[in-house]
Amino acid sequence: VGTQDDAIIAFKEKFEEKTGLNWGNRYDEAIPHFYAFDNDKARQSDGYDGKEAVQELMQLIFNETGFNEANIALGNNFDLEDIKIDDIEKGFKTLAKAAAEIRKDRKNGTTTYTNKYHEILPGAGKIEIQDLKSCQTQVKPLQGIWELKNAYEIMKATCDSGKEVHLFDRLLTPLSQDSKEFKTLIEYLNNYRVFFNYEVKDIFRINRGEERAGKKANRKLLWHGSRAVNYCSILSHGLRIAPSGGLWYSKLLGNGIYLTDMSSVAAGDCKTDRDALLLLCEADLTKANCTQGITGPKQWIDAKEVHETLEGVQM
Repeated sequence: VGTQDDAIIAFKEKFEEKTGLNWGNRYDEAIPHFYAFDNDKARQSDGYDGKEAVQELMQLIFNETGFNEANIALGNNFDLEDIKIDDIEKGFKTLAKAAAEIRKDRKNGTTTYTNKYHEILPGAGKIEIQDLKSCQTQVKPLQGIWELKNAYEIMKATCDSGKEVHLFDRLLTPLSQDSKEFKTLIEYLNNYRVFFNYEVKDIFRINRGEERAGKKANRKLLWHGSRAVNYCSILSHGLRIAPSGGLWYSKLLGNGIYLTDMSSVAAGDCKTDRDALLLLCEADLTKANCTQGITGPKQWIDAKEVHETLEGVQM
């Protein structure tokens, strides 16, 4: 006769064998050709179903007023319906070509690139391409336009079909506020911040089924902040570097995804003084793409403290 711990281990192994999911991810979408776990009944038996929290989150994200406010805040004089993603990507290429010429000490053509940029994106605000810094400075607002346009297109398609909202319901697992996972994340959020005081309403675990990094990878849990409406795109496709495809000019301009170990830095990127959404991401890092700030964690611990599936990831 085994112990209670032996029985629990045996049960979890059998559960994974039958469903293809480990017990920690039991609320994930069912895997084809495996037994399906009844998520709704399981959540109710845990004492928390979280459907209302998911609905409120969807209302915050799929909000046309929020898209209009974000567009104005970016300083744009165009309707999101009118601008094309192809034109935004042409804007990135124009900035990169100008930067390449400047690096070769060929500054005579900067006026030409400035004019071309304004022709492609006439409502995106005036810029003056003079040096490499001016090219790189324009990248972040242009990335903001690209993210907003992608999210807007997904919002439109979702409102037309309603299918994607149901998909998001399956991706999101609301955490019980009495759970260890919830309490540990609240502590992590508050321990590394400056200037901000948070009032946390809900925490959701996002299960996108992405490929995991190898065991030797330098994996960290890091914060990412973005406007709430951009989560239409983030939940659909994950975090992406604009323009899509990781083209050569993204690297030339220093374009990328901004992640930080300070929650308050990410909160500043949400660009709001009201309801904000912070994303805590598992990231595989190299020394080449890390910068050291003045304030940060004095030491890192294993993220299995949050959830058993995060063993080996540092936070």
